[in-house]
Amino acid sequence: MFNTEDTSSDLLQQPFQTLMRAFSSFKPSSPTTEKALTPAFLDPVIRALKRRRLDKGTVLFRSGERPDDGLYFVESGVLKAIYQFHDHSDETLSATIAESMVAGTLAGELSALSGEPRNATVVVSSEEAVVWQMTKSDLEELQSGEESGEVGRVFVGLVLKCTSPFRTVLWFEGGADEGRM
Repeated sequence: MFNTEDTSSDLLQQPFQTLMRAFSSFKPSSPTTEKALTPAFLDPVIRALKRRRLDKGTVLFRSGERPDDGLYFVESGVLKAIYQFHDHSDETLSATIAESMVAGTLAGELSALSGEPRNATVVVSSEEAVVWQMTKSDLEELQSGEESGEVGRVFVGLVLKCTSPFRTVLWFEGGADEGRM
């Protein structure tokens, strides 16, 4: 269950720290990227993020749901995403893949950006997790706002870079013949 929302001003340092952890593997490749990795530039992003404390077993979102709740940056704890793949010839379940998301990773970003339904169910697997949420409407406003449009475009670019397959750890939860990590 979502615990009470905490948006006190002293927490504004923390969303920046979580963003920097998520974007830490990116070396500034241009003056725009270098400028983007500062609290001043990311201020509209920081103001749009809402801190959520989640208990073990809380379902953040389910496969097939609309992504109106947006995307999440993991501050602490562990989230588990469960993907189920079906054989297209007869729609039987062919594989279940799980992904652990730890501090500094994102959850739900591709659906939030594309508007497509969620492709996984995400649940808190640690005793507690803390995430920073940006709703779909806040994301859209960030991208279209007169004052924040550039910030929104750069932010989306950084988020897309986080989706690199090299930053993801997946394992199969299935029969003995399937790979495990």
